Order: sequence, then structure tokens, then C-alpha cells
Amino acid sequence: MSLVSLANHHIASRRRVTAADEATAIAKSTVRIAPDDASGFNSKVSTALEMLARYIPTEIIALYLAALSIAPAFKETLHVEPPVLYWFGVVLTPILLTAAYLTNSWKANHELPKLKDWPWWKAFAATAAFATWALAVPGNGLIATASAASVTGFMAILVSLILSWIGNFFDAG
Repeated sequence: MSLVSLANHHIASRRRVTAADEATAIAKSTVRIAPDDASGFNSKVSTALEMLARYIPTEIIALYLAALSIAPAFKETLHVEPPVLYWFGVVLTPILLTAAYLTNSWKANHELPKLKDWPWWKAFAATAAFATWALAVPGNGLIATASAASVTGFMAILVSLILSWIGNFFDAG
């Protein structure tokens, strides 16, 4: 999910919208793979994919993939190794999420939210999601063997699902 979408979701959850409003918003933002069949299979698949992608910071992943594709140029001109790009993404993720949240909060009601209302869980979850998914990218400079790459790919999926399940407790309150 996009960091901006995570920030907007946090702002919307702070407004104490009704359950019907929330259900309508989710239905409008849900991407359906195909029309639901009688068994509801497609909606189950869609829900599983949403859980998997819930906290993945798409902007940072895209930036990271672009940076890795030109890693030889970074190494040659700036002497920056791929692990530095990884850690830059880890640090940048909560910063951009917080910036998006504060910007959109300011636009919504022209005041900055209290520190306790900031999206602490979403910042942690998006950072953890980036950290695990970025390790699953081939040629990341941190994972050397094919077997280790397989394990990191599995761990990325597992971490995403666990973060999504835990996130249900934070988003409910």
C-alpha cells in the first residue's frame, strides 16, 4: 500500500467514522481481481492479497528497485554500495509516512495532530515490511546465496501477513 494511503487511512480512522462509512470507503478502494463467484472465492483472494500488501510502502520499494538497477553507477560515482541503499530505504520509510500524515492532517483541519495521535504503528509496520521485502529483491547486496534469497522471500510474505493481523488490533481502536 502506498505510504500516502496509510497516512490517509490513519487520518480517517481518527475522525471516528461510522462502521457504514468505513465499509463504503473500503469497498470503493478495494481492487477486485474478478467478479465474485457464488462461493466468494475471488473476494477471499482479494482479501488475502490486501492483507499481504497492507503495509508494503510502494513508493519506497519502487525507489529502492530503481536505485538497485543503477547500483553500479552509484558505486562508481558516489562509492555507495547496495547495503547503503537498503538502509537508506529503512530510514526513509517512517520519515515519508510521517511527512505524508502531517501534510494531509494539516490539509484536512489546519492543525497538527498531537504526538500521541501520530501513526506510530503504521510507521513501524511499513518499515518492517520494507526491511523484509527489500531483502527478498535479487541483487540487493545483503543476501548472497540462492537458498538465503528463498528464505527471505518466504519471510517477507510471513512478516507481511503477521503485520496485517497485528494491525487489525491497532486499527480497531
